[in-house]
Amino acid sequence: MAMPTIFFALGVVMLVGLAVFGAYAAGRHFFNRKASEDTKDLSGSVIFRNGSLHGLLLALVFAQAQVNVVELRRTTSVEAAAIADLFYDLDRYEPGGNIPLRIAAARYVKEVMEVEWETLARGKFDSSAWALWDDVFNGVLDMVPDSPRRTALRERMLHDIDTISECRNIRLADSSSGITGLFWLIALIGIIFVALPYFCYQPRRVNLVLIGTFAAYYGLVVCAIYTMSNPYSPPRTVTPLPFKQIYEDGMQQFLAEHQETGTQP
Repeated sequence: MAMPTIFFALGVVMLVGLAVFGAYAAGRHFFNRKASEDTKDLSGSVIFRNGSLHGLLLALVFAQAQVNVVELRRTTSVEAAAIADLFYDLDRYEPGGNIPLRIAAARYVKEVMEVEWETLARGKFDSSAWALWDDVFNGVLDMVPDSPRRTALRERMLHDIDTISECRNIRLADSSSGITGLFWLIALIGIIFVALPYFCYQPRRVNLVLIGTFAAYYGLVVCAIYTMSNPYSPPRTVTPLPFKQIYEDGMQQFLAEHQETGTQP
C-alpha cells in the first residue's frame, strides 16, 4: 500500500474516531445523570438495532462498489482485447499497409495509459485519445473491401470498433457516477446514532479500547468504500494493466520502428 493511501486511511480512521468518541462524550455529559437502572439494557438493545441497520447499509454499498470495480476491470480487458484485434487485423487486411491507422491505434493505447486514466479520475475523457480514436474509426469506415477476405476482416473490425466505443462509454460513466452525498450523510448520522447509546458504559480503559476498535474498523470500511467509489483515483482499484500488456506486446516496438523511419499517421 502506497504511503499516501496509508495516510489517507489513517486520516479517515481518526475522523471517525473523533465522531465516535465525540458522540460518546456528549452522551456522557448530557444523559448519564438521567439514566435509570433499565437504561443500560435499553441502550444495548438500541446499539444492536442501530448497528445492524447501519451495517446492512454499509454492506450493500460496499458490495455494489465491489461489483462495479469487477465489472470495470472486465470492461477494460474487453476493450484492450478489441483494440489488439483491430491493430493486427489492419495488418491482415493489407499486409505491411495501413501504417497510419495502426500508428493511431498504438498511440491511442499509449494515450489511454499515460493520460486518459488521469483525466478519468476527474470524470472526463482525454481529447487527444478521442482524436486518435476518431482517426482509426473513420479509417475503417472508409475502407472499400475488394475480396471476401477483406470483407470479413472489415466486418470484424467494425464489430471491434463497436465494442471499443461501448467500453469507452462505460469507463466514462463509471468515472462520473460515484456514490451520492446522501449516503455519506446517512453514514455520518448513523455512526453518531450507533455511538451515542454507549454513554451508559463507564469510560474505563477496556471499554474505551473496545469503542476505539469499533471506530477504527468502521473507518477502514468507509475508506474502502470511498476508494472504490472512483476506481480511477489513487490508489486506483482499476488500473490500465490490459492496455499496458498489449502495448508492450508489439505496439511499442511498432511505434519505435516507424518513428525512426519518420512515418506519420
